[in-house]
Amino acid sequence: MLLTLLVIGCVTDPVTGKPIGEVAYDLPDIAVSPASLDFGVLDLGSSTERTLTVQNVGEASLELTDLTAEDTTWSVVPPSNPVLAPGESVPVTVRWVPTSIGARSASLRVRSTDPDDPSLEVPLSGEAHGPVARVSPDPIDLGSMPVGCDATLTVTVANDGDRDLLVEGLELVGASSEFDFEAPTLPLVLTSGQSVEASIGYLPADHATDGGSLVVTSSDPVEPDRSVLVSGTGVVGEVATESFEQGAATELDLVIVPSALAEPARDAAVDLLEAWLDALDVGGADYRMIVLSTYGCNSTADPWLDAELDGADRTDTLELAIERAAVESAYESAGLQRLHWALQDEGDGYYADCDAGFFRDDARLVVLGITDGPDHSTLVSWIDVAERIEDFRGAGQRLVHAVAPEDPGGCDLYEAGSGWSDLVAEEGGSFFSYCATDWSAHGEALGALDPGRRTRWVLAQPAVGHTVEVEVAGTPALTGWHYDEADNAVVFDDVPEAGDRVELSYAVRPDSCD
Repeated sequence: MLLTLLVIGCVTDPVTGKPIGEVAYDLPDIAVSPASLDFGVLDLGSSTERTLTVQNVGEASLELTDLTAEDTTWSVVPPSNPVLAPGESVPVTVRWVPTSIGARSASLRVRSTDPDDPSLEVPLSGEAHGPVARVSPDPIDLGSMPVGCDATLTVTVANDGDRDLLVEGLELVGASSEFDFEAPTLPLVLTSGQSVEASIGYLPADHATDGGSLVVTSSDPVEPDRSVLVSGTGVVGEVATESFEQGAATELDLVIVPSALAEPARDAAVDLLEAWLDALDVGGADYRMIVLSTYGCNSTADPWLDAELDGADRTDTLELAIERAAVESAYESAGLQRLHWALQDEGDGYYADCDAGFFRDDARLVVLGITDGPDHSTLVSWIDVAERIEDFRGAGQRLVHAVAPEDPGGCDLYEAGSGWSDLVAEEGGSFFSYCATDWSAHGEALGALDPGRRTRWVLAQPAVGHTVEVEVAGTPALTGWHYDEADNAVVFDDVPEAGDRVELSYAVRPDSCD
């Protein structure tokens, strides 16, 4: 290379501005050896070094300004003094730590103050072998999921290397209980190209983004504890709120007194009673029911009907009871007489002992008379029956309702339901029209009038159990109740007091989780 540059007429006197003659410059010149570096064959996780000699073969000082490999798996240990005097040389150490298998190549860039060759490229090469753990998908995203639904994602752990991979650990770390992880039996060995599957389930509890990490512990020398982000987002759809005011009665004894009902009215009576019992079931009332036959005796299933009987069995029982109660006899239209007999003390009266064991001392007595006209009792008056009821249950522990033609005037072709109308007015109960087209509405109204002291509440819509919240008398109730998933009901272990306002809120379970 040219070591000396002659410049003529290029330098001037700083005072006169005229050329002062000829000036000679000495320049640096770089030389590197060897021309390339081969790092041979390595195992992943190991490293090796090669040495490159850089020499200044020029006549002026040479400065090394940059020594950088384009592939970060190769690194350079720069010389302690980057300035080389003419004729001086320095070793440059290059280290290779491979992170992937197979043949690799790159270039080492050597920059200096050599004006002819300011940048040189030194080829680098090597080959690596070993096990490589791969997790798919990465990251693991279970997406958005409605609260009440769950998602399951299959995760694959594979060996992308060319040596056996030992998998010693597979663990979901830092995730909440909303995630469920199922891993294969460990430890296990995966040959090259082999894989194994695990599953992650996600059941969100609330409207939030949840996450954690899947950590794979293996013999992968580059990343022995590989961590993959796991995430999922819960989304709350419809939120429902229901409320009720706690009733006073812990128990309800229901006495039904039908009188001379034709077949259409019998069907309507069954509809009424089913709607009433459905309303009481929702509230979780502790009730018993009897339907009085000819002599004031129970005509339902032996010994009575209660909340344990539901569905088709309850419907069949009510239909049979109403039919038996309508059997013609001398007392068919004397409902008040039959009620009077039923409420006599056991052993004192005509047929008083036929209902033995039904009435409970602490239960509220609720009477419902059903008649298509005036009551025809001859042995007792409605006043006698009112006195009997008052002797039987104290104030606040009795109610009398009736379904009968309006009094006065009646309705359609039916005469006024006197006797029952008088008793209802005396006891302060509710009077429902016999001529109404929908008797099930009467049953719903009865359920709202006297729900009893609820020990459970059946929710109107299917709930996501863990989202149910309860507030009693304006205060959040964190304990004293539990959610019964089978019945979709809130069951009170600590029963709210009479008059307490109870509010329940919950996320509605979606119809579909698609």
